[in-house]
Amino acid sequence: MDKQENKRLGPIVLAPGVSHFNAFTFLYAAFIAIAMLAGMNFLQPYLLSTHLELPNADMGKVTGTLAIIVRISAPGLSMDAARDTADTN
Repeated sequence: MDKQENKRLGPIVLAPGVSHFNAFTFLYAAFIAIAMLAGMNFLQPYLLSTHLELPNADMGKVTGTLAIIVRISAPGLSMDAARDTADTN
């Protein structure tokens, strides 16, 4: 009987067919995405005032509206991604 040895990346056991390169690529993309999202929150006032020339009086209203749109749309997007992942398995 041909027994396949499980690959490990530190304490993480990789699924069959997943290489170390796949795991490192996924981790790299996750770290970059987190850094980008944090950076976008930090740069949002600069982008709104400098590039969109939004007056300071309207900054709070626009920022609040953007936050509400993200809070409403994010769960729907994550459910779609979870459904697509479940369909492929």
